[in-house]
Formats: sequence, structure tokens, C-alpha cells
Amino acid sequence: MRWAWLVALWLGACAQADTIRFAPLPLVDEKTLRTQYLPMLDYLAAKTGDDYRWVYYEQYHDLLAALVDDKVDLAVLGPLPYAEISGRKGGFEALVEFLESDGKADYHCALVSFGPAGKLTLRDIRDKRIGLTQPESTCGYFAVALMLKRVGLAPDRDGNRFEYADDHTKAALGVLQGRYDVAGVKRNLADRYAHLGLTVIAEAGPFPAFVLVANSRRLSVAKRRAIRAAMLAADPAARAEWGGLIQRGTVPVQEELYEEVRRNLETVAPIPGMLSIR
Repeated sequence: MRWAWLVALWLGACAQADTIRFAPLPLVDEKTLRTQYLPMLDYLAAKTGDDYRWVYYEQYHDLLAALVDDKVDLAVLGPLPYAEISGRKGGFEALVEFLESDGKADYHCALVSFGPAGKLTLRDIRDKRIGLTQPESTCGYFAVALMLKRVGLAPDRDGNRFEYADDHTKAALGVLQGRYDVAGVKRNLADRYAHLGLTVIAEAGPFPAFVLVANSRRLSVAKRRAIRAAMLAADPAARAEWGGLIQRGTVPVQEELYEEVRRNLETVAPIPGMLSIR
């Protein structure tokens, strides 16, 4: 009887602890992302008692496909990929929004060029080489198309040729290195490279912040509540070792803001190369 009781106790403990597969948004290179997010996963492991396993997808569409195929349990997504996946397919819940470096729960995208301010305007974006991040990136085709739409232009018309550069850093550096005439990137990254001559032509936004998304087919209601509570309770001391992308902490999700992203997407869709979610 004693052994049966011990086995039952051990099985109960195992049932409480899960292996949770976490995937970050490939905003920058994997090495940088590990530095940013692994301390956060250590914090969550201590709070929820689970084992968090790192999985990485270099392409946005591979990450989204993995979520749909139940190969990822917890992920960080930008507003466009979250709005798309949650709008097209059920089973995904945004747990918290990550505050930006300025402490706000939103951000802007920028269309940038090289040279002095005022050298180019939106109306000048004809016959240009445009560097974009990835099809599912908010600041990629989506935001650039919204900006150009104001003046009746588009990234794939009016003589423009666009190329997906993968991440924001590569898109910005492509402008500085002369591969692109303009590029779409997050505004805070544009500011980071301003001293090298990167100039903001126009902005789109504000867009709601990045979100920590749970696969509700894989994680129970109780587990999702525990993760949300732990993230919202993380004080500055707990976040001290988290990376700069997420160190400001989190706030509750404003789901209605992502509905606005969905409405804007309808005005510029289809986005070339974007994963079709069914």
C-alpha cells in the first residue's frame, strides 16, 4: 500500500508539471533572442513548476504553422501574426502584452531611407528597391502598404520592387549598405540607426504591442491563468535579467486593438508570401 501511495503521489506531481514548448518571434537573430527570453523562461519555470523548452523558427510562417500544428505551446507574436492566426483559427489566447522600451503598450513602424531628412517623401516611392522584413511581420509589407496607400502607391506597383530581408536589422542595414532605397522597420530600430544616416520618411501605427500567446488546445485554463498571473506579477527585480525587448514588463491584453489590425489587413491583402491559415 505504501508503494502504491508513493507511485500515485509521483504520478500526481508529474501531471502538475508540463513541458511547455516556447518559441519567440524571429525579430532578430536566435543568439540575441536567447539572451532576451531565456531568463524569462527561468522565471516562469520557478513560478509555475513547469519545464520550458526552447524551440526556434527562423521564418514567421514556420512559427505560425507550428502553432497551428500544435508543435508550439507558447509563443511571442507581433500584432499582425496574432491578429491573423486568432482571427482565422480558434484555439489561441493572448495572455499578456509586452511593454515597449518607452513603457507603452504600442509601437510604430517606419519607412526609412538613407540621407538627410526630407530627401524623400511618400510620393517619391516609385521605381524604388524596397526592403521588407517577412510577409507576416507587422512592419513589413503590411505597414509599408498602409503608408503608401495614403498617396495611392503600393510596394508591388508603380515600378517598385520589394524583397524580404528576413528581420528588421537586415532590412535597415540593407538601406545603409545601398541594397535598398527604402525599408520598413520598427520605429525604435530606425532611431537606433539614425546616427548612421537612416532617416524616417513616414510612420504607420500605433499598433498594439507584442503578445505572449498560448495554444489553448495544449495548455489548460489553469495553466494559462498561472502563466498570465506570473507574467503580470513580475516586478523590476524579477525582470532585471530579462532582455531589453521585454524588460519593461507586461500589461493585460486589449483584444479590441487587434481587431483593428484585422480590418487594416483587409485593405492591403493579399500580402505576397503570407501563410494561408485555415
